[in-house]
Amino acid sequence: MVARFFLPLVFIFLTLLGALTSAQFLMTGVVEEKENRISELLLTSSSARELMTGKVLGLGSLALTQLVYMVTLGLVLAAATENLALLGDLRLGLLDLLVFGLFFLLNFFLISGLMLIIGAAVAAEQESRQIAGLVVLVTLIPLYAIIFQLENLEGNPLLLFLSLFPLTAAPTVLMLSGFQVMAAWQLPASLAVLLLSTIVMLWAGARVFRRGILMYDQRLSLRQLRQIIQGRA
Repeated sequence: MVARFFLPLVFIFLTLLGALTSAQFLMTGVVEEKENRISELLLTSSSARELMTGKVLGLGSLALTQLVYMVTLGLVLAAATENLALLGDLRLGLLDLLVFGLFFLLNFFLISGLMLIIGAAVAAEQESRQIAGLVVLVTLIPLYAIIFQLENLEGNPLLLFLSLFPLTAAPTVLMLSGFQVMAAWQLPASLAVLLLSTIVMLWAGARVFRRGILMYDQRLSLRQLRQIIQGRA
């Protein structure tokens, strides 16, 4: 039981830490470039799409590097303190790693697209941090939901919704997998929702980034965001 609970908990920690920290760096960088008008210089030598792609892939590489480092460090420390015996019944297969890797990457790119939109839409860094804080709170909802619903996990409608909601799908599925209470269709359904949402978010992020990066000292309203995403502005 300890091992089944421990692995998803580690996966959730790594997924949220890698996605949220790197994506917030991305958002902060976009806001600072707008405030200091550095984006004008950058766009003289590259297109907005190239600039966005470079930022996302660069920070994606950083997130993966952090992931490898933390996993390696954790294994070394566990071996050094002989705590690996506590996880003696843990079975980590190739499929587990593949599922975790897919959720990690999709969750990272989803949040990166959202942070791009936030960074390009706001006029000041303080405002962007406040909005990003709300995103962080939403991604943590599954942890609290599972704690309060610990005796009623199987078939729980709240957890089912969270497993199919893009921002909470990854942590919810990874945690529920540890308790082995998911229906057979739930994992592929969550993965499909997350994949589709990530594609849409990056597409929308590219549109907003292209227009918002040069709008200095201006805050995009929800109406303007909708028009930009729909291609009507």
